[in-house]
Formats: sequence, C-alpha cells, structure tokens
Amino acid sequence: MGTKRSKWSYAVGCTGRDLGYVLVTLFFITYVQYTNLVNTSQFLVLTGIFVLCRIWDAINDPMMGTIIANTRSRFGKYRPWVLIGCLTNAVVLALMFTVRVEVGEQIDTLGWWNVVILGSLYLFWGMTYTINDVSYWSLLPVLSEDKKDRDRLTTMVTVFASLGAFISGGIVPIITTGNMVLGYRLVGISFAAVFVFCQLLVFFLTHDNPEDTFMISQEAMAREKKEKSVTLRDMVTILMRNQQLLVMALVVLLYTTASSFLNIFGQNFFYFKYGYDGRRIFLFTVIYAVSTLLSQAIYPLLAGRFKRMKIVEISTIVIAAGYFLFFVFANLPLTAAISFPLLCFAGVCVFSGQGVFYMAMLIMLTNTIEYDEWKNGQRNEAITFSVRPFMVKLSGAVQSLMLSAVLVSCGLYGIINQVGIIETAIAKGEISQTAAVSQITAFLQAATGGQMLALTLCMTLIPMLLILGSRLVIKKKYMISEELYTQMLKEIRERK
Repeated sequence: MGTKRSKWSYAVGCTGRDLGYVLVTLFFITYVQYTNLVNTSQFLVLTGIFVLCRIWDAINDPMMGTIIANTRSRFGKYRPWVLIGCLTNAVVLALMFTVRVEVGEQIDTLGWWNVVILGSLYLFWGMTYTINDVSYWSLLPVLSEDKKDRDRLTTMVTVFASLGAFISGGIVPIITTGNMVLGYRLVGISFAAVFVFCQLLVFFLTHDNPEDTFMISQEAMAREKKEKSVTLRDMVTILMRNQQLLVMALVVLLYTTASSFLNIFGQNFFYFKYGYDGRRIFLFTVIYAVSTLLSQAIYPLLAGRFKRMKIVEISTIVIAAGYFLFFVFANLPLTAAISFPLLCFAGVCVFSGQGVFYMAMLIMLTNTIEYDEWKNGQRNEAITFSVRPFMVKLSGAVQSLMLSAVLVSCGLYGIINQVGIIETAIAKGEISQTAAVSQITAFLQAATGGQMLALTLCMTLIPMLLILGSRLVIKKKYMISEELYTQMLKEIRERK
C-alpha cells in the first residue's frame, strides 16, 4: 500500500524515536548514578519504582492497541496517536534531565525528593512513549504485505532506528563525561526536539490509506465507523488465540533482555576497566553501530539466499561466540592497547549477529498478523504489534533490576556514588576538571578483580544463555515458513 514517500518518511522518523529511547533506557540510570542524586538505599528504592513502571507500561501496551484499533479519524487510526505520544513524551524527556533537587550533604533526606521526582517522570515517560510506540509500529504491516516489500521496509526502519540508537549511544558519553549534570540537560532537551521533528515527518508524510492522501475520504470514514469496536475482552481473545504470536512474544522477551546487557553494563565496565574517559565508550559504540548497520543492511541479500531458520541459527552461533570471547578478553591480564581491540572484535561478533537476528525476529513477529487473519479471519495490527513493546518493556524491567543488583551487591555502587559527588562539584564550579578527573580515577581504580569478574560474568554469560533459549523456542515452536506465508497470503486474497 505504501508509496516510496510514505515508506521513507516512516523509516527516517524512527531515528528520533530511538535517539530518545536509548537516552532513557541506557543512560537515565547512569545519570542517576553519577550525579549524586540518591544514596544506595534510595537508589534501590528508585530501581524498584523503575521496574514497577516498566511492568505497568507493558500492561498498558495491549490496552493502547485496543484504543488504536477503535480509533476513527480523518487521519486514520495510527497517525493521531503517533503525534500525541510524540509531543507529550518529548516534554517529559526534557524534564527528566532538568528537574532535580541538589542534595549536597543532605542526601539522606533530600535524596528522597529525587526518588519521588525521578520515579514520577519515569512513569509518565513510559506511558507517553507507549502511545507513540504502539501506534508507530502498527503502521509497518499496513505499509507492506508482500514478503520482499516487507523485508525491505523492515530493513529501512531498523537501519534508521539503529542509527538513532548509535548516535545516542556514541555521543552521550562524550558530551556528558566530565560534567554530567549540564551535559545530560543539554542532551535531553536536544534529543526531545529531534524526536518531535522526526515524528512530524511520519504524521504529515506517511499515508496509511489506499488513496495515499493526508486525510481519508468521508466515504472511508463512514465505512470505518461501521466496523465493530474491539473490547478489552476481544483484545485478550485476539492475543491468546494466536499461538504463533505467543511464541514470538517469548522470543522477543528473551532476545531483548539479552541484547542490551553489554550496553547497560558497558559504560560502567569501561570506566572501571580503562578510567574515566568517554572516548573508548564512543569507539566501542562506533563498532556497535557499523557492525549492526552493515548486518541489517545486507539482511535482504541473506534472506534471498537462506531460509529465515538458517539465518537465525547462524546468527545465534555468532552471537554466542562473541559473548564468550568478550568474557575471556575482559579478564585476561592484558594491556589496554591489546585488550581493547580484542574486546572490539568480540563486539563485532555480538552486534553483527544481533543485527541479523533482530531483523529475522521482527519479520517473524510481523507475519503473525497474517497468520491470525488466515486462521481466524480477522486482522488486528495494533493489538498484535503491541506485543513487541510489551515484551521489550518487561525485558527493560529485568535489565534495570539486574544492573542495580549487580552494582550494589558487588560494592561498585558505593564507588559510583563518590564519583557522583565529584560530578556535582564540577557542575557548581567548586573543583577544576583536572583535579576532578584525578580524584575520580583514584575512586574507579579501587574496584577489585573479583568485582570486575562478577561484572563481566553478568554482561556475557546471562545474555548468551538467553539468546540460545530464544533460538530453541523458534526451532521448536515457530511454524510460519516462507512457503506457508506465501500460501496464507494467497488464501487471504482469495477470500476477499
């Protein structure tokens, strides 16, 4: 259905979404850790709030899908919510890195105000992002039904999404290290503005109707109003009757939990391993970006030569090998000049494998929409696609819990808190940059070999097992092969 203009604006629009998403999911907790906002007990409470917020967001996703499915407007079902979610989320995103209580020596009392403020903003961020996320991804199956067309569009979207993620992951450590209070404030406001711009492209230029018009006709509106509304009970029925959707929901949960472990632990790892310098984090992020983008860009070529099951199998092996190598190289007694390039090589294996695996997984998930239509005679893009953000947010809850548990149990959070005090002093102009870096380096060097071993073990072994688990689920339970998908499309068209 979608024209080239619609598909390109839709894909480019994803850049701003992931720019802001990665800023929050990867760096918000780093911002909390390194800017002297809360003490250890308050940090654990705040982490618990984050986990509950993620679970609540996950529950919201199918309900948001139901609201979208029942929407009738001249702009279609999806684009109004894309715009509403974007505008509200951008405001909250900017506030998350600007509103704070300076605690000073009274962190044990004033820190609780930061728990309240940051917990509330995190809740509102998740809820507003859900509005945009579910509506945005529901447009994908509407714009592409043909297998090759869907492969190409999915590739475009994931490449631009990855671009946004990599820009965020690469430049944030460079901008913020050394003055995190001011750095994160500037980044938060700037990324919010880019998010709005990118989603305006989607709202105005992506047309999800056969007439390819900005607003649908009065006749089409009349037809939509006659369609049966979807109730919450219908939502549960739609989700539970689609067995292949449930299979892919578990795969998405396992994969998304695994794929972010290197990222969420990475900034802390590189600070403790190589010192308080954002340059190595930036270089590793560049490796991450290039590996993932190239692997995703060549996915259509791989899909033309290999079956998806084979692609999943090979990418799983590459990912597992990468995690194993990262663990080994991280714990060998090597100089920085030798160990860092070796870690980058391990990263290439992990990230290129994940890029291909993600592409195959996303297409497999999308194909469950036609599976439901084929089996049950109904097509519900918004409700079906709400499963992806549902599982992503559940995985985010697991990741936040794991990060906090590891940092606190290993004694690393106490060191990070000392760094936060120095960072606050930098922002107030109470200490020079040179003196601050010297003190911070001394704090970071206090980490023991046992603490670093525990950190790297969590970064590598857990995600390796989760990736292998997702591969096993696909092998045993997923049945929509290329041949069955072609047959489903043929039979669906014959019924119409």
